[in-house]
Amino acid sequence: MSKINKVYPAFFNGVTQQNPELALDSQCKEMTNCVPDLVKGLTKRPPTKFQKVLNNSEVSYADTATIFHTYDRGEDDEEYIMLETGEASDPVRVFNKAGIEMTVAYNATNETQIKAYLTNGNLKGLTVQDRTWVFSKNSITNLNLSATTPLSANYDRVAFYWLKRGSGDRYNPFNYAVYLDGTTYAVDPNKPSNTDTDPATGAEDSDVAADLLAKCRSRFYSY
Repeated sequence: MSKINKVYPAFFNGVTQQNPELALDSQCKEMTNCVPDLVKGLTKRPPTKFQKVLNNSEVSYADTATIFHTYDRGEDDEEYIMLETGEASDPVRVFNKAGIEMTVAYNATNETQIKAYLTNGNLKGLTVQDRTWVFSKNSITNLNLSATTPLSANYDRVAFYWLKRGSGDRYNPFNYAVYLDGTTYAVDPNKPSNTDTDPATGAEDSDVAADLLAKCRSRFYSY
């Protein structure tokens, strides 16, 4: 009997809570003090280094401020830590890697509105290249219909979704669902028995699953 050899890749896809039969070879069940990376593979988590203490004698928000975003440009040790203070005058404070506070400049024409928005709290940051967007998850945004054209008559009934992959197993395809206003619109593919020698391609294929899910759209709304 010939040997069966298989080379497992590094666990660059990190930790997964899926059942073992659904997990990728590049995923693991538990990872402690490790950093997965597509290029470097699995590396040891670097140690922390003390920089500076912030206390009430220096800043009034020291006990309540929370870190909501970090940003590493990867050039000249340029790293930043963003804090949410909850203070109306300075809702966001930024520190560099050395613990030195940076200057946050606001546009004078809408400084009041920006600070009011940031004071809503529950801030999250998103960095794309050299630009960072800051959002308040406690704020409800509205679309200015008069300033936004053209708009489809049904723009508020359009959504986009992306299926990363199917199971690849025709006898055990994934189930897919969209949850809308407390209602579940599901694609529950038929799972053929093992006695079926060559069942038709079904929802184990991601393209087929996407098409099946798209056909549910007529049930999402009525005109």
